Amino acid sequence: MANEHWRPAFACLGITDPLVAWLVYRGEMVSAPSAHHTAWSFWHSSHMEVLSSGRADRYQREVVLELFRQEEFPNKVGRLAGFYCFPDEAAARRASVRWGSAAFRMDQLAEIALSPASRVSVHDATWISRGLSVEDKDWMRRYWNGDLTDDPVLEVIVDGRAYILGTTLRAEARRVVAATWPNSLPLLELARVAAWLQSDLGLIAAMPRWQPDGARFDYFMNFQDATDEEFLERLRGYVGPANREDMPSNAELVLPDLQSRGFILPWGPAGSPGA
Repeated sequence: MANEHWRPAFACLGITDPLVAWLVYRGEMVSAPSAHHTAWSFWHSSHMEVLSSGRADRYQREVVLELFRQEEFPNKVGRLAGFYCFPDEAAARRASVRWGSAAFRMDQLAEIALSPASRVSVHDATWISRGLSVEDKDWMRRYWNGDLTDDPVLEVIVDGRAYILGTTLRAEARRVVAATWPNSLPLLELARVAAWLQSDLGLIAAMPRWQPDGARFDYFMNFQDATDEEFLERLRGYVGPANREDMPSNAELVLPDLQSRGFILPWGPAGSPGA
């Protein structure tokens, strides 16, 4: 973490959702493409869940913006694939005041460090929040180009990884997980140590499956390294911080109930989700 190429940033992390709380305590933010080639970001899957309840306008706007990016700015990080943060605390506070959303609560703000291997795009979110027409391509071009409005709120879109710094928000995240999945605390602590050891064990990601009745979205936990001898050797030799109360030597590893978080988006009349 002392490497000067680790880029500082700030992120508002909605830990009232136990899925997000799990990832926050684990200590790492991972974009969907970095998690798995079929994974969807939490941002994208949440749009799908809203779409399944009949609210399509916001998602359709995102799709138009994404298609425009693919056509004219393919080297920029996509909003539906990356994760979001702010370049500094001041930008986060501006967003909280401007948008007043529960997703941008200052008590859920955390400092993060972006991996030097991450791809990063910086944009002025005001272009989007002004609610300009999807037929007007000029504002989309200016957004993706990184142009600033007269009242900018800068957002950073990241394809890659970031460590979540500090312990205050992460301790609160652990309490959320404990209240929801108390039997899974040993696995949560193992996931935290795994992230420290640069393993994706315990990472949760949303993945779609295309079924006859619609698109099924489920959340899956990565266990690939559970049988990897090289990782297991590093785990046996781990001497860093650990919550031994949560992870005693004889602890049973119980999966959190991810199945209940899945949902189906029925096929629309045109044969696509919500069409």
